[in-house]
Amino acid sequence: MKRYFLFISSFILIGVLFQMLSGLTLTYFYTPDMSNAWETSGLLSQEIVLTGSNHTLQWITVLMAATLAYLVANKGTYQRTI
Repeated sequence: MKRYFLFISSFILIGVLFQMLSGLTLTYFYTPDMSNAWETSGLLSQEIVLTGSNHTLQWITVLMAATLAYLVANKGTYQRTI
């Protein structure tokens, strides 16, 4: 069980690091186009809609994938007693 928690925590840590690195990379290479921004701003809606984001399903999916990866990786490490 200790190995499982170590695997899950490292899986989540690596996932967060990849998210941060991809965000930084996309931010670094983004070049805004101000002339096109003024042309398309007239097409935007005039009302503001506030919505919250719920990442619960995303984290459940990530934990299920990590658990499945852990079980597949350690399939042959257990000794069977007959």
